[in-house]
Amino acid sequence: MTEIEKLKKKSVTTKKKNGGKRPNSGRKKGKLSEKTLEKHRVEKQVRNRIMKKADRILDAQFSLAQGQTYLYKIEKEKIGSGEKEYYRAKKPELVTSQWEIESFLDGEVENNNIYDEGDTFYYLTTKTPDMRAIDSLWDRAFGKAKQSVDISAEIKQDITFDVSQEKREEIKNKYEEELKKSIVNKAIKDPQISQ
Repeated sequence: MTEIEKLKKKSVTTKKKNGGKRPNSGRKKGKLSEKTLEKHRVEKQVRNRIMKKADRILDAQFSLAQGQTYLYKIEKEKIGSGEKEYYRAKKPELVTSQWEIESFLDGEVENNNIYDEGDTFYYLTTKTPDMRAIDSLWDRAFGKAKQSVDISAEIKQDITFDVSQEKREEIKNKYEEELKKSIVNKAIKDPQISQ
């Protein structure tokens, strides 16, 4: 074997050793990266915090799903004295006192007219149910409904065919017939088109 052939053989052998798949290199099969492991740790912490407050979160979601009712009151304040004395309504105030709410619900507090002098006026207001909360609860109880996504796409592309003159005339005539039928049908359905 000549010196040149030996060099060629040696260079080919060297390339094979440095390229391609190397045994036992890279991450082991099934082992997760540090970034993925950190993500799993954070997810676990979040899940644990949520689980500790699951009852309270579910109650809040039920409240949103059912809608909410609030009791407000408008108190009056006395302004002036003597003949110039009058009552002015203060801003509405959310009632948070348990005994006051119970008194209103039990009918012990009169719901007076807002224009009555010196009386406190109570009124209820509601917040409509939150459909997202309802959907979320429904999905948890019965599973998420199947949803379809339209992934079709319109492809515009010019296609050229080599068609004989005879075939072109046949296609043209057929197209004109279809167009005339379509116009006649529309005119029958909507008489204003023909005018």
